[in-house]
Amino acid sequence: MKFLLIDDEIDWQDILQESLTKYLPREGDYVVEQFTMQKSVVADQLQKLQQPETYRDVSAVFIDLSLKSDGFGEKDFDFSTSEVLPRIRSAAPWVPCVCISLHFTNNLMEILKSSLVGFDALVPKVLLKGHEEGFAKPEFAKMKWTGVLNGAKVNRLSRLIGEDPVEIMKRCDADARPKLTFSGTIEEKIPDSDRGKLSDCLAIAGFDGQELLVLNVIDGFSGASVFKVCSSASPKSRGWLIKAGKNISRLEAEVQAHKLLFKENLSRMLSTPCMHNHVISKDGYGIIAYEFEGDMNTLHDSRECAAGLAKGNYDSVFEHFYADCNPHKVLILDSLAPKLTNLVSLPQEAKSVALDQIQRLLVKDGPLADITAVVPRGREHGDLHARNLLVSSRGMTFIDFAHFKSDGNPLFDFSKITAHLAVHRLGGFSLKGLLENPFGSPVNAMLKRFLGGLDVRQLEGLHWFCQASLLVHLTKYRHYQDDEISNETRSEIDEVVTQGVNEFFLRAMEIRGAN
Repeated sequence: MKFLLIDDEIDWQDILQESLTKYLPREGDYVVEQFTMQKSVVADQLQKLQQPETYRDVSAVFIDLSLKSDGFGEKDFDFSTSEVLPRIRSAAPWVPCVCISLHFTNNLMEILKSSLVGFDALVPKVLLKGHEEGFAKPEFAKMKWTGVLNGAKVNRLSRLIGEDPVEIMKRCDADARPKLTFSGTIEEKIPDSDRGKLSDCLAIAGFDGQELLVLNVIDGFSGASVFKVCSSASPKSRGWLIKAGKNISRLEAEVQAHKLLFKENLSRMLSTPCMHNHVISKDGYGIIAYEFEGDMNTLHDSRECAAGLAKGNYDSVFEHFYADCNPHKVLILDSLAPKLTNLVSLPQEAKSVALDQIQRLLVKDGPLADITAVVPRGREHGDLHARNLLVSSRGMTFIDFAHFKSDGNPLFDFSKITAHLAVHRLGGFSLKGLLENPFGSPVNAMLKRFLGGLDVRQLEGLHWFCQASLLVHLTKYRHYQDDEISNETRSEIDEVVTQGVNEFFLRAMEIRGAN
């Protein structure tokens, strides 16, 4: 279990870690990472506190009330609350913040009035370190530590979801945990250490006391697992998609994106609302939940619905989402190169033929050097694959807007969904079809859905951009850890990407020869 300590005195890190280790129930190792607010590093430390990645797996943050704001001089009660706490709340609103101080004595009430708005719990430092013993006081024992941390977690959740702390505490009781029944071998995919945390989060979210059937689980590509859950009593009436994991910042980004969609005046036909406006989290593990109708399925899991997409059954959804695009000129190379950042850093033995080929394409002196394209600029979902499209008798909805951009490039969505359908042979798409005719009728029909009403004649270099982007996304699928992508399919991707890259080199030679 990981904690952060923000203090300007370095000796408190060992004291806090010793106290946690000695008095908290054993749940693995307790790690305390200190952010030392001293003059030489205070600017860098404040910058790190603004990054959501800092709070990965963090259960709580301990903040000294009286930090030296300039690294020297007088203690400043306001620095903790005006500089430190706001950065934490902005980057990781789900993390409990515990105020610690030696000043909780005679002037406690004055400090409470002036400085402590926003903290989730208070701990006097005299309870951590005796003046003579030099170690954590014995009376600050297991019950007090457990009470402080549980109280901080409950208070944080209460402020986020707007529910009474007493009600949340009732749901956190072991007897209130929902009873989970796992279909098939699904339970084996969930680590033992996460099952209890998943149950606790589900209870807090409002599933307390219920009997739930877990139908499926998918290991997400961004640190979250996706559970399909329904009520054991009425499995066909309604269900939930539960996204869960330790990457809480990723889940919070998704919830915040949903709020942005409301500001964008996008209707429910594009987004199944989350059950809460913030992540429900406990002990560094979080969930968000989407409720949907009983007959709803992902496009990936329904070949019939995928065929309906190919026939244009859901075009109105795309027209609504990608409406009002404007033409925008970009350098193809500069736009696509960042998409491969994670793959380029792979060790050589893990790289594929497709990746080697696409790297040939995306070099500064390659065939795309200085080539521009006019592309639509508008809303970009950011992760539009067939598992993020839900279909029911009501129609189609989009989910998972963690990477949503209101001023993005819709063609990246086109490339992602087209690559997904081709790799999984859905909706009339196939890798063989892309190999034989990269812009056959299925691809062209798909492309029109992402142009936001713009005339193709306005978009010079459009097909260059789309084909290169499609090759990039196929290469990413080549490296996904997805059990449904066979070795044979991965070899097909290598073939398609190799042919596509070679065609770019030939076309570039023809253009240069003509000039």
